[in-house]
Amino acid sequence: AAPYLAATERGGTVGAIDTRTGVVQSGQLGARPWYRLVADRTLVVTDNDPPGNESRCTVAVASVQVDGTNPRTTTAFSGRHEDNSCERNLADTDNGQAALGSGTRIAVSSVDGRPQVLDLATGTIAWTAAAPGVPIDGGANGLLVRRHADTGDLALLDFASGQQRWTAPDTGLSGTSASWNSAVTDRLVAVAGAVDDHPVVAVYDSDTGRLRGRFPSWLAGAGDGWVAVTHGNGTADQLIVEFWSFSSR
Repeated sequence: AAPYLAATERGGTVGAIDTRTGVVQSGQLGARPWYRLVADRTLVVTDNDPPGNESRCTVAVASVQVDGTNPRTTTAFSGRHEDNSCERNLADTDNGQAALGSGTRIAVSSVDGRPQVLDLATGTIAWTAAAPGVPIDGGANGLLVRRHADTGDLALLDFASGQQRWTAPDTGLSGTSASWNSAVTDRLVAVAGAVDDHPVVAVYDSDTGRLRGRFPSWLAGAGDGWVAVTHGNGTADQLIVEFWSFSSR
């Protein structure tokens, strides 16, 4: 478990609680209307609503070390949908995520629509990808990118460097679907959605991008070399759970 947890205190400030001792740390930030998190030892709050007079999908990021040192504010950007509207979220909030990343680094977008990684500890951009796209899932195992937040070709980038590992054609699965889901593991990448109201899960090799399987199901989970999917059995009272394993070849 993470050693620190972000929580709103009395009076509306946001602080970091040491989960091992329950002690509130000295670093605090003013509450903002979107997300709060702790990345390693950096407390972060965000405001993902761009000002009304600008169209740049701005995300305002405020951070401070949990011990109260190194306060800073940084401007980042979210991706866009195919209709050019701002996505605002930096991660799939239905999965309980506020941001995608590893350590103090999180995935954002550049002002011109390319994936970036922001280091929250320093407020600097670690890298900017060469091709346009929107980060949709991932972390240390790799950053899954789609041409738009809700549609388009897929790509997997190396999280440490931003180098592209592979690309795959558009799955035809809308990111706005209620059944949209995704997972990035060490060996597999899975995306799920619906086509004409029928669920589909597509599974790719994380090293090569080769399509390993396509299932008429919902995505229930994924791990190192396996995915779990669910589907009905033709009646309304049963749900079938299947585990599919994939060799490393």
